[in-house]
Amino acid sequence: MRIDLFAHGMSPDLRNEVMARTGPDQENLANWTQLTTLFDMKARGKILDACEVDLQVLTTPSPPLEVLFEGEELREMTRLANDSMAALTIGDDRYLGTVSVPLCDPDFAVEELRRGVGELGLVGPQVFSSSQGQPLDWPHLEPFWSEVESLGVPVWLHPERSPSVPDYPTEERSLYGMFLVLGWPYETSVAMSRLVLSGVMDRHPGLDIIVHHAGAMIPFFS
Repeated sequence: MRIDLFAHGMSPDLRNEVMARTGPDQENLANWTQLTTLFDMKARGKILDACEVDLQVLTTPSPPLEVLFEGEELREMTRLANDSMAALTIGDDRYLGTVSVPLCDPDFAVEELRRGVGELGLVGPQVFSSSQGQPLDWPHLEPFWSEVESLGVPVWLHPERSPSVPDYPTEERSLYGMFLVLGWPYETSVAMSRLVLSGVMDRHPGLDIIVHHAGAMIPFFS
């Protein structure tokens, strides 16, 4: 069986609601308008056929919802993301869906993780390398890691930073896609290293973390 373990996808319902609330010119959402296979499942299926992929795990694409929304609106959009991910994947043996969790709101992240896995049938959470400036080894996230370990589900780890953040202070954005190509692996490797060096992985030895982009830099450095 050939499995695509870390793909992005979402329902048109989520895409349309996010675009309606943020506006179509939101720079961070360029891929949401240009990459139709993010939400066109018929077109996606043709690609899977051509690549002989039997199973694909879907995660909500960047940017994280907590970059776009705050407070109760963030909670509302997170619930929509998870409800629509379940509707997109449950009952289709070609796809598995993951849970969106805004780690900037740790209590709600635990609540939505339980609902996503226990009620919706999603297979585990996607987390980003940081959440509104907080690292993954932020002490307030200990209950979240405990809940992940208790549920026995894997975690999908994706970099957070947007290419709209410049590489140099004299510029307005990262040019030539450099941060996506070189910066994202660095950012992801820092996040994963912090989980190890801070003791999170020791305190929660049952954690299984799937690191996007071929595991980032550490496999190459090893």
